[in-house]
Amino acid sequence: MSAAADMSRTGQAGFTRITRTALNRVLTAVTADAFGLNPSQVKAHATDDAGRLAIAVSVPIAIPPLAAIASDASVLDRSGGDLWQRSETARRELGQRAEELTGSMVSRIDIELNNAILQGKATVQ
Repeated sequence: MSAAADMSRTGQAGFTRITRTALNRVLTAVTADAFGLNPSQVKAHATDDAGRLAIAVSVPIAIPPLAAIASDASVLDRSGGDLWQRSETARRELGQRAEELTGSMVSRIDIELNNAILQGKATVQ
């Protein structure tokens, strides 16, 4: 690429490189936000999928106490729905935010729910 082409976007010659580690940390933060978790509870990894991002995340999911769900079915709706609904909502949010923050198109997002955390309880891992 010529210096003129480098300067056409920013007015400054040079390049910007985003490392895999930086990308994965951004995705970890976005995933944590989408699931309402601490980033330390999330694992996120991006790979190249023909020029797009393929994202894989592994997260626990917070659930209301089962006794509360049994006594009042609306508790589940107020917590964001069942596991499938909450995962799909988080997938959409993660995809939108990842594209906004990285400038890359997302081809797929694989979500692994690896644990359940009772809402209001300390995490056990």
